[in-house]
Amino acid sequence: MKKLFKKPIQTEELTIIPENTRLEGHVEASGKVVVYGSFIGTVKCSVLEICKGGSVNAKAEVETAAIGGDFEGEMVCNGRLCITSTGTAKGRLLYRTLFVELGGSLKCSVSKLESENTKLLSFQQKQNRS
Repeated sequence: MKKLFKKPIQTEELTIIPENTRLEGHVEASGKVVVYGSFIGTVKCSVLEICKGGSVNAKAEVETAAIGGDFEGEMVCNGRLCITSTGTAKGRLLYRTLFVELGGSLKCSVSKLESENTKLLSFQQKQNRS
């Protein structure tokens, strides 16, 4: 039998929380998590996208994030964090690169990451020292 492809087709892992859906718990994904509805809990993923109308109340550890809805909680973003013109962030953000579009709202403490491998655990360690 002849193979059609030399290499397997790679697809990006995608997790979607649809509009009018509320999800509570822990999400860990190697790909992208897109939130149109509501999520409460902890999330660890490569890319987190909170769409307009979506909300996330969580501890989050991500490589890249785009907040176009509402985020409340603590986030460690090891790459690019973008607050769009419709986005609101409350709580605590640690980021490597931060973009805030005109109209975007930051109602939180923000800190630039210095070390290479910062994990969500750093939130707990810093709070215990205080």
